[in-house]
Amino acid sequence: MKLENEIKELKNDAKKYFQRRIVVLSSSENRINSLIKILRNGIERNENLLLVHDLDEKGKKIEREIKKKFKNVRVITFDKSSKILGLTFDNLLIDLRHNLHPDDLGRILETIKGNGLIFILIPSLNEIENWRTRFDEMLIAYPLTIFDIKPNFQKRLIKKFFENIFITIVDLEKEKILKEAKKFKGRKFERRKIRYPKNTKIPKRIFNLCLTQDQSKILFGLEKFWDINEKSSFILRANRGRGKSAVIGIFLSYVVWQFSKTAKQLAIGVTSPEKENSQIVFEFLKKGLEKIGLKYKENKDEGIVELFKGRIRIEYKKPIRIIDRYYDLVVVDEAAGIPISFLYRIIKKFRKTIFSSTIHGYEGAGRGFSIKFLKGIKKENLAKIFEDEMKEPIRYAENDPVEEFLFDVLLLDAEPPLLTKNDFLDISFGKLKYEKIDLEKWISEKEKEMKEFFGIYIFAHYRNRPKDLALLLNSPLHFPRAIKTIEGKVVNAMHLAVEGNLSEEIIERVFQREKPKGHVIPLVLARHYRIKEIGYLKGIRIVRIASHPDAMSMGIGSFALKQLEKEAKEMKMDWIGTSFGATSQLLNFWIKNGFIPLHISLERNTVSGEYSVILVKPLSNKAKELIKRINYEFKLRLLGSLMDVHFDIDIEIPLFFFKPFFKHKPHFSLQFTEDQKRRMEAFLKSVLPYESAADVCRELAKYYFLNTEERPKLNELEEKIIIQKSFLVKSWKTISKNLEIETRKIIEKFREIMKKLWNFYVRK
Repeated sequence: MKLENEIKELKNDAKKYFQRRIVVLSSSENRINSLIKILRNGIERNENLLLVHDLDEKGKKIEREIKKKFKNVRVITFDKSSKILGLTFDNLLIDLRHNLHPDDLGRILETIKGNGLIFILIPSLNEIENWRTRFDEMLIAYPLTIFDIKPNFQKRLIKKFFENIFITIVDLEKEKILKEAKKFKGRKFERRKIRYPKNTKIPKRIFNLCLTQDQSKILFGLEKFWDINEKSSFILRANRGRGKSAVIGIFLSYVVWQFSKTAKQLAIGVTSPEKENSQIVFEFLKKGLEKIGLKYKENKDEGIVELFKGRIRIEYKKPIRIIDRYYDLVVVDEAAGIPISFLYRIIKKFRKTIFSSTIHGYEGAGRGFSIKFLKGIKKENLAKIFEDEMKEPIRYAENDPVEEFLFDVLLLDAEPPLLTKNDFLDISFGKLKYEKIDLEKWISEKEKEMKEFFGIYIFAHYRNRPKDLALLLNSPLHFPRAIKTIEGKVVNAMHLAVEGNLSEEIIERVFQREKPKGHVIPLVLARHYRIKEIGYLKGIRIVRIASHPDAMSMGIGSFALKQLEKEAKEMKMDWIGTSFGATSQLLNFWIKNGFIPLHISLERNTVSGEYSVILVKPLSNKAKELIKRINYEFKLRLLGSLMDVHFDIDIEIPLFFFKPFFKHKPHFSLQFTEDQKRRMEAFLKSVLPYESAADVCRELAKYYFLNTEERPKLNELEEKIIIQKSFLVKSWKTISKNLEIETRKIIEKFREIMKKLWNFYVRK
């Protein structure tokens, strides 16, 4: 009876304050009858239930029994959780006993509205040490088995259930309350009235789609942004569940309505890290069009909405594709999940842009994004800026305990520590500590330090997701290291992974086009260079490294790498390495710290538009020999493929790859026919054009970059010119534009460079 009353009181509390409540049900067995009894006390007749379970027999049995007893039930499995984005449900039963993907946990719980109860099934509390899920199976990499995976994320989740005063915990097997929820104290919930603005041209039928005053305010702000006759950008920030994507969709329907009364064409581009991120924008665009009676054609697969035989077109494109088109307006949803350098390209190209980001989101770190992005826009004066933030939730009231629980357990609200003058002085004098993190202590007693650690990633604009926390906590191959001030504040965070020491069988599988889990650096190098020995060596991959946002460019990152190198040598590692999206700034940092480029991906990342690179620093003699060999092969391959595979690479990037990291002598000697020599001499005397001696010029340039033992001295500008002309095959006009030098002078300079190489390698 006590349990039934507890569930009823929780329901009444949720209804009164338009909030949600969590009931944790602990049982390794299904206990269907006990489960049904609890659900009946928490779910009213007119309410629906979302049931989320795994694909095993236990999950199917629960589904069959629940459907017998409750009429309005929507069932999904974890792998289909993206299908419910943007939908709202009254109550939830989620079975975490066999599957617990941290990203899904947040997404699924966010679909439940105020008044609702969230029932979470977990194993019996005495079996938590053995609680491993399908997510944990994804972490298995050679030589691990499922029993090597540590359920630290699960243990921390249980700890958070007990710490949260608004969560009820029940032993389902005994039908006994283990922990009662505290009753919420406050005023009964009342939604703020929505005021229709006086000075607006937006039809009331469209405005009426707004569910909160916050949405109404943003819609009016977007109208002002659209009406101003100058290059401008609207930056919109909000936590999840505030309706930011919906209000953008509503606004787009107004823009379409405006153009429908003219004969003008309208092209709107919508992009986001994943197509599913922007589906709410399109849903509310269509709702707006339907409200004002505009007929449209839709191609859902392509993400296109068209009106008036294509005169007005709204389409989704991947970030890398959006930049190639012309649009009157570009919307970037979940912008925090896209590198800032790429967002700058969007804002520079298009006259009207809207960027929305989730402040504490699963796609990326909105707060860190806003600070860095806005700072760059204002500094370069790229556009007139409109910015606003939405605070009022749609599905539930402000200060909802479940939202606060999710922020806490998934570290969505983590922030770096506040630094004092003394901290900055210590950093400037190198008074820093390298610390090995004890994960058990992080969970049991050092929560604040964990939040500071992840807060640095968030403000560094990493695409931080809850699964990254689980990976670090659960996988024995992954581990954290931190740099701290004398006061013990985290100022640099490193997520590291042990890789290599692979078996012959694993490497053979890679040679046969299989892709085993983990071991990114040795497997990629072994696959592309067909060198088995690199897989036998053992190393540490730097998965992530970031310094405190207020202490950038103070040498903390370089200090961290030096300390890591010392530890890696003590651990008898052969190498330390990293992989990231190539930018000039990042390549400069890593090469300055002794890392050598060995590989570039064959395609651009579809979100960032960047090519991924691998850089490695050898620590053992064996590693030095292999890395020297691979570095030569990398240069050789790149010189032959730049014009084909990487023709669209940022022109600054190849220069970093061709630096003389080792003493190499080419595997071939320069040999030209007498006719080639005569053509080259005529080109150098300006008798023949470049085109008549292009073959000789390219061979000379190739020999120069591969021969680091004996070569004439060329400066950076000269190397840029020959890379762009001989290997990227750019026109003189394009090179002139890239380097901001007159075309005539570029041609003269190229001839001088070739004369220098010809004299050094051939005439002498």
